[in-house]
Amino acid sequence: MCFLTHPGIGSPPQTAVAQLSALPLVVPSSVAEVRPALRVTSQVRPDAKEHVGPDVLKVTALTNRLRRPDQPLVFKVEFAPLTTFSEDVELVVLKSSGGRWRFDLHLQAVAPEVDGVIMIEAAKDQTSFVPLYLYAKDGGARATFSSSFSPETPLEFNISRDKGDLPVRPAGSDPHLLYGHATDVPDASAPIWVSFTCRDFGKIAKGRLFVETSDGLHCTFEIQGKLKAYVPPSTSQMRSSVDNRLPKELAQRLVAPPTKKNFHSQNLKDLRRKQGAP
Repeated sequence: MCFLTHPGIGSPPQTAVAQLSALPLVVPSSVAEVRPALRVTSQVRPDAKEHVGPDVLKVTALTNRLRRPDQPLVFKVEFAPLTTFSEDVELVVLKSSGGRWRFDLHLQAVAPEVDGVIMIEAAKDQTSFVPLYLYAKDGGARATFSSSFSPETPLEFNISRDKGDLPVRPAGSDPHLLYGHATDVPDASAPIWVSFTCRDFGKIAKGRLFVETSDGLHCTFEIQGKLKAYVPPSTSQMRSSVDNRLPKELAQRLVAPPTKKNFHSQNLKDLRRKQGAP
């Protein structure tokens, strides 16, 4: 059995050159002893390949003619998985004049190591953005990029553009800074923006973002999105639109000590004055 392990989804395709003569199961010597030259083809059996398609596993015969008994069969195997899995497939070698040999091929795709964890906080039904500072290498050479999310990434995540050209890194920028902080409005400070729209309360959305550039850069980011924490307003920053202040004179009268007045005696005096009594 031949083992082929991929370092992670989003990484460059894993390429291996397999010589069947070096495997535990080899092509019988009778195949190589046929005269004249023997033509050999290969194929991957379609059964038991839930995750393995033509774009994931590609087998190319580098030598498909045997001219001497000790000549090995050499195949180029390209493995570029789209998700993590472990599966056994069969590589079948066919002889043009008749004959069929089967070789087991074990494929394993593991989760890649991430280049960073991007946390995006957004208010309910609002969208926040995080910049990705990915640029072409120094020297001014033109570079393109392509990006994609892992299949299990929620639809709340989005990217400003999934492919395009990368500008040259601005002078004075930090080459080790790959992403920035969340903001409500994207601008021209970064070539790529990742966004998150919050739809649920209390649930943290998680996914992975893969970015590949034409100059050989492969980045894997774990992206997390959650509801933005509520911050109560400060009373010192609150301004009321209602005029709740009293005039100065009235305020002074309200705070002045009350006078001790005998209203009963005063009322009797007023009544006698009106009646003309002495």
